[in-house]
Amino acid sequence: MVVNHKKTMTIHFVSHRNPAARKTSAKCIFLVCEKLGPTKILSGTRDITERVLQVAATFASDGPPEIRWYGKKIYHMLMPYDELDSMMKHYLNPTVYTNMCEILDNIRAKGGVGETPSESARNNGRRALSNDKLTSNGNLTNQFSSTRKINTVDQAEQVRELTKQMRSSDFRERLNGIEEFQKLCELETDTAIQSLVQIFDGFNDCLADMNSKVVLKALNTMHQVIPILRDALSSVINSALPLVAQNIASKNREISQLASDIIDTAIDYIDCGVLIQPLCTLSQNSNLRIRPEIVLKLANVVPRVCQRKPKQVEIHLLPTYWKLLSLLRGQNSTAIASSASGSNSLNSSIHVLTTALYIELGSLLIEKASSSSLVTPQNLQLLRELCTNINTE
Repeated sequence: MVVNHKKTMTIHFVSHRNPAARKTSAKCIFLVCEKLGPTKILSGTRDITERVLQVAATFASDGPPEIRWYGKKIYHMLMPYDELDSMMKHYLNPTVYTNMCEILDNIRAKGGVGETPSESARNNGRRALSNDKLTSNGNLTNQFSSTRKINTVDQAEQVRELTKQMRSSDFRERLNGIEEFQKLCELETDTAIQSLVQIFDGFNDCLADMNSKVVLKALNTMHQVIPILRDALSSVINSALPLVAQNIASKNREISQLASDIIDTAIDYIDCGVLIQPLCTLSQNSNLRIRPEIVLKLANVVPRVCQRKPKQVEIHLLPTYWKLLSLLRGQNSTAIASSASGSNSLNSSIHVLTTALYIELGSLLIEKASSSSLVTPQNLQLLRELCTNINTE
């Protein structure tokens, strides 16, 4: 990491009203703590120790389970060290200290914090599906019709049929086609992977369907198959991701939340070097209602690509950031940071992205901006001020 430890301990978005911003902040701080290690956290400067313990305690008591998981995971990392309890007493107020002791007791009783809630839910769903597919004597039931039994059908015809179903004028047929696609991924993964481009010609239509039942079924299936297909989805993600993203703007809360979760799942399971281009494109061109959240997703990718994919950062990420930087609204960096901490605005999301980039690149971010024709002198000065504010947080 390029920046010093104090720079990484930003807590600007810990109390952000937007859960997505808090989740991004929690994940970013957890990754930083992993890099620092328990010894540097507990034996380093007082500022680092105090901030980590207080911020992680705040996350551990947050509402969304994913955010709580990151807070607990940070404390779990520190639990083997004898000095943890005395430092908790010193840096946490009595109420928070008592609450954290209960949380740590619960972690000890369970033997750890387990998987992230989203990962656990996906695994439980896959186990449930597996159990439903097996009868007591181990035979598969309720699967493909007799003309589609595993290893006995023409695979090309099988794919053509389910794609035809997904394009049917009857929404019930479209629902059946989506379900058959999920079964194909689970039972004949190789066949699904070999035919993804053809299948997604129909499946993408379902992601943008006028019928909310079809959209919801398609999104649920997408959420389920990403952990199965993983990087194989690279061939279709450029076309599918914008369709998923536009559903974040849906007035149906279930559809909106599921679409957001799918992008998070894609970030977890698909090479972020593949995701960075469509996310950058969406960050610049998507519907204004969803753009703040898309920029937060892009910020979530930053720790995964800055060191591993420097060319992608140069080609896609930084040019996108320069354009977003020019969209910042505010009298000065202080006003921008102040507005960012309290609303689900584009200002807020761009500030999260700025923090994520500066944590990874440090002063190199300013050097890159100085040499870019896309960054005006005014925006360069604004960036310098924002980075100075990050240093002092």
